[in-house]
Amino acid sequence: VDSLRALVARLERERLLGHPDVEIYFAPINTSQPDRQSPEDFEAFFRLFQEVARKTGRPPSLNWQFLDGILRMQSRRVAPRTRFCSLGSETGYLLDPRGDLYDCYEEAGRLDRRVGTVADGGLKWFPLKETYTRRHLLNQPECLQCPMALLCGGGCARLAGVHNGSLFKPYCLQNKEYIAQTLKAYYGMLARRNGGKRSDGAAPPA
Repeated sequence: VDSLRALVARLERERLLGHPDVEIYFAPINTSQPDRQSPEDFEAFFRLFQEVARKTGRPPSLNWQFLDGILRMQSRRVAPRTRFCSLGSETGYLLDPRGDLYDCYEEAGRLDRRVGTVADGGLKWFPLKETYTRRHLLNQPECLQCPMALLCGGGCARLAGVHNGSLFKPYCLQNKEYIAQTLKAYYGMLARRNGGKRSDGAAPPA
């Protein structure tokens, strides 16, 4: 956390923090491990998250879609998310020079993770494609008990397979905390724009 604080201070000195051509985001790269990370570390980390949000004018979230998903759900025009990413959604694939198709860019090049291939003028699909289409919230029982499920989508399928042994288990790291901090930063920004008042005229909660 101290190193991160020093990095943010340097970015501010170099006038990169808040620069229109620079986006800053915080990425959770480890699970919460009480033996390595104290509650004080998390509190300091999220205080820094809110500080960067104030100075840049946007929450420094790894996945800006957290907030976008909330706003679109409020408009009732778009269905909530049931997947973490486009994997399994059949909206697009990665095609490599050999003609192999992948559903996840982190799996590209691994022949055992192909979902299809283009060969002899035709298209051949592999069973993994169908497996990936079934990776959504309804097939992840743990997610159905989570209040953040429609914003998170169950986390990364690839990492769920690597760390949890199954694509159908969630791997969401600190997504709950990130979503909460993103909302806090966003509504804090709205309150500051409104002169410290909520849209209903009341003062925001501390």
